Amino acid sequence: MKRSSRMAAMAAPFLLCASAAAMSQTPSPPPFSLSGTYRASAAMLGFERQGIDAEAWTARAAMMASADLKLTARFADQERVPGHALPEPTTAWVVGANYSLASGSLQVGYGRLAPEGAAGTRQFSIGYEYAVSKRLSLFADMAETRSAMRIRHLDLGVRAAF
Repeated sequence: MKRSSRMAAMAAPFLLCASAAAMSQTPSPPPFSLSGTYRASAAMLGFERQGIDAEAWTARAAMMASADLKLTARFADQERVPGHALPEPTTAWVVGANYSLASGSLQVGYGRLAPEGAAGTRQFSIGYEYAVSKRLSLFADMAETRSAMRIRHLDLGVRAAF
C-alpha cells in the first residue's frame, strides 16, 4: 500500500514549518511562526519562534524511556509586550510523563509559569485517556494550580482525530 505524501512527510526525521499572516491592522513586524522538529527513533527535539501577540520561543524534547513510558519537557520564554495578557517578561517550563496501559494512557505533569518580579504559578496534573477506537478517545484530567490561591479543576472530554 502506497503512503500519501502527507503521511511520508510526517514520518520524515526532520520537519520544518513556517507561517506569516497579513491582517487589516497588521502590526509591525507582521505575525509569524517558525518551528523545527527532529525525530529519532526514541527521541524528539523541537524549537519554535513566534511573533504573533508577543515574541516568544519554545524548546521542547521528548523521549521514550521504555516501550510504555514517554518523558517530555518544554521551556518557553516570552518578551515584554505592553497590553498583552502577560505584559512582563515571562518564563514557563513543564515536565511530564505518559505511561501506556492496556487501552489507554496515564499522564502526569508539573509546571511553573513565572512573570518577572512575581511569585509565579505552579500546576500539577494527572489524567487518563481511554482509546475507544483508533480515532476516538475519552479523557479525564485533574489539576491543582497554586499561586496566590489554590484552584482545583477537573476536565472531562472526548477527542476525535480526523
